[in-house]
Amino acid sequence: MATGQAVHGAAGKVANFGIIAAFAAFAAFPFAWMLITTFKQTGDLLDPGHNPFLYHQPPTLDNLRILFNDTLFVRWAGNTIFIGVLVVLITLAMNVHKKLAQLTKKRLRGQLIVNEDFVSTSRSHFSSDDDFCRIPLQVICDTCGRERHFQITT
Repeated sequence: MATGQAVHGAAGKVANFGIIAAFAAFAAFPFAWMLITTFKQTGDLLDPGHNPFLYHQPPTLDNLRILFNDTLFVRWAGNTIFIGVLVVLITLAMNVHKKLAQLTKKRLRGQLIVNEDFVSTSRSHFSSDDDFCRIPLQVICDTCGRERHFQITT
């Protein structure tokens, strides 16, 4: 019986590993395809007679030159990074503010009683977690002086 359980356990591990490997390959394929096609020439990429995974013409950097010089990719990436950092900073500021309000309500051993007026004023502005969702992002961007960097393209 011990050998039967060992074989069953090993088969389960192999099946588990196979399923995980299949999902990992499925998830990694778009990144591999992007890497392959980045350096392909347009004619090599569009020819239906060529294997799409092999280079039939020499690799080129023209696609990267077009991406960085002929499009607004750098501006788009900069805007994305700016918004990401802004959201993280605002989220941290809101959570630190709320946590401070929660901590000031507690009385620790050897500590004086905290000022309840500070707690009531600090909590009155942010009564629930979703209040931040009501602040328009455009107002924040205007305040930061970034409004001229955002543009809508078609």
